[in-house]
Amino acid sequence: MMAALMRWFHDNLDIDYHLMMLGEASTSSLLLESAFSRQAGRTVTSEAIFEGRSEDFYGGWGFYFVRRYLAERHPPSHTDDPMRGYEESVAGRYLPPGRAGDRLRVYDLNKLGDDPSRGRTVPVPGWANFPEVTLHKAIVGDEPRDADDPGDYPGCVLVNVPKFKIHAQDLITNATKNLGIGLYPTQCPSGACPGQTSWKYALPPSATPSFKAKLPHMPWVVEMDAAANLPVKDENGDYAATKTAGMPGTQADVISAVQDQRVFMVHVSDAIDTINLNHNPEGIAVRIPEGYVWSSLDCVAMDLLCSRYCFKTVPMAEGLRLKEENGWTTEFVRHVPVATIEGRNIVTSEGLDSPLFRYNLYRYAEERGVGRRHGDAARIARRASWED
Repeated sequence: MMAALMRWFHDNLDIDYHLMMLGEASTSSLLLESAFSRQAGRTVTSEAIFEGRSEDFYGGWGFYFVRRYLAERHPPSHTDDPMRGYEESVAGRYLPPGRAGDRLRVYDLNKLGDDPSRGRTVPVPGWANFPEVTLHKAIVGDEPRDADDPGDYPGCVLVNVPKFKIHAQDLITNATKNLGIGLYPTQCPSGACPGQTSWKYALPPSATPSFKAKLPHMPWVVEMDAAANLPVKDENGDYAATKTAGMPGTQADVISAVQDQRVFMVHVSDAIDTINLNHNPEGIAVRIPEGYVWSSLDCVAMDLLCSRYCFKTVPMAEGLRLKEENGWTTEFVRHVPVATIEGRNIVTSEGLDSPLFRYNLYRYAEERGVGRRHGDAARIARRASWED
């Protein structure tokens, strides 16, 4: 998928590979960096894990093989080389995009701990959970007033490439969640001191934070004792908790912050093998061969389309009829088992339901200006906003 996208941008739009970069912010990258380094008996950087190959060690994502594919199909008339930049990934040599030269670089967007100057704190318009967020400069670019750092981080056109999956804590993980959780850096110091392990968005407070647990995933967030890793209680024995805007507020905050920095975004959803049961890998994530790739300039419109497609077993004509008859908010419904009384027995019959009856992220995101729920209006509105 990544190879096809990059080759299309290169061959059809004449964008050299060294003007592209791969950004990844997986919550597991730092843990894998530690585990794979122990296994290999030497340092295996998270960037090398994204590459998938480091000397004789194989493991991780596999971007090295994307490079190989692109190199093997490279037009002879082009002088750029997609293999350049691989050695820097393996060695962990960091170069900001403005100094990458002729290299196709890979960036771990989580890594701000050793050098906080790689991040920039930006305001969140109409914020709900965070009045400001700290993001990697590879995404949002240099501080406009920073005369000491011109050109190192020119900003980007952000091509957001999620894998379309059902999610355990949300309805789906797709365009909105890929940005709305993924862009928060895991290894982001909560203060100005480099090397500390008190992270702004992540836990545990160690060198290898593995969960973005300080991001509100639900409306009520309990205060945690960092040493005991237990919820804190007040003098009355009640849990100390704060009311938040939950997962919708968390996602809308960071996407609004990026939009406010005038970062142009294109969303491309990989639904070739849709994960239509559970996104966790413990033997229960089932790949459904759907064969689709969806794209949009509007993450909300695309996610709503994907949710409707995923949560539907009723033909469209029947769904429209049922919507009108019942005054439903959506025609995308599915068959579900329903318990009914049959004489003295409780038996299972068939009913109709849709999680979209109860799910409010897309309405909330539209109210925050993140996107629009109607595709045509969304494309027109988004195009007009960037032309302005």
